[in-house]
Amino acid sequence: MTEDANGSATVVEPDAGVSAAANGNGDQGSKAAPADPFSGLDPGIREWIGNAGLKLDDPAKLVSDLVVKTRGAETLIGKSVQLPGDDAGPEDWNKFFGRLGRPEKPDGYGFQVPDEIKDSYDAGFTEAFRGAAHQAGLTPKQASVVHDWYVGMYTDGLKQAGEARTAEAAEATRQLEKAFGGARDSEAFRTSVGLIGRVLQDQGEAIARDLKQHGIDVSLKDGLIEAGALGEVEREDGAKQLVVLNAPVGILLSRLGKALYSEDGLDKGGGGSPADNPFKDGPGMGNQTVQMQMIASDRAQAVRLIQLAGHKPEDWGIAA
Repeated sequence: MTEDANGSATVVEPDAGVSAAANGNGDQGSKAAPADPFSGLDPGIREWIGNAGLKLDDPAKLVSDLVVKTRGAETLIGKSVQLPGDDAGPEDWNKFFGRLGRPEKPDGYGFQVPDEIKDSYDAGFTEAFRGAAHQAGLTPKQASVVHDWYVGMYTDGLKQAGEARTAEAAEATRQLEKAFGGARDSEAFRTSVGLIGRVLQDQGEAIARDLKQHGIDVSLKDGLIEAGALGEVEREDGAKQLVVLNAPVGILLSRLGKALYSEDGLDKGGGGSPADNPFKDGPGMGNQTVQMQMIASDRAQAVRLIQLAGHKPEDWGIAA
């Protein structure tokens, strides 16, 4: 105990100024909390870790999860495809297209063609398109989409062309009925149409022979079809039937036939007038003995007379 200047005593507590720990009263058995190893992380990185579903409270698990994510990212990068640069050569582009899934060769593409257009479909187009698709680096699926789009447009075009041809033939027939003086089932109409067939056959053969001597292989019928004056339609039995699409041309051919063959009747060298045609009444009608004799002795003459009468040679067992 000490005395201050006034003689009063100041009581000093035992171990004053000594820490409690030094006095034996502190918690000498506890350890200090470990420092946070991620305390210095940028806030943005902390946010990314949280958004990725990772946690900072378990450093060992965090490191393991980060390794797994890193390996996955490397695998994904390894599978990624980068567009070749401006200085890339053919080999670089081939590798690029190969990684996208392009077949190794053009014949690796397979295309489907609808049954209704297989007869008119150009197989050469398929081969050309395969080459173009391969050069463009298209995958089989991409190439099929483009091909099917074209085929669809082509099919629609054929359908529209067929409908237009049918309409043209119907209109031409109406005009010819007026010009020939009777409906299509009349004797006058059938006789006039028969003359058209006669000209196309006889004169067509003669013209073809003349042109062949000059190295030209073309027929009158095909030329008129190409010019749009004639057309071919499919009958219910599947056979092709020639139809007139241009009435003036039909009238011209009929008049030409009349001028060429009227002198000696239906056929030069005999045959009489249209009324004497043994086939005029149709199959199973008329003098069938004469019909069979003519078919046996002069098949070409019989075909001409049948057509002139407006009938089909097939109805008498004569192949078209």
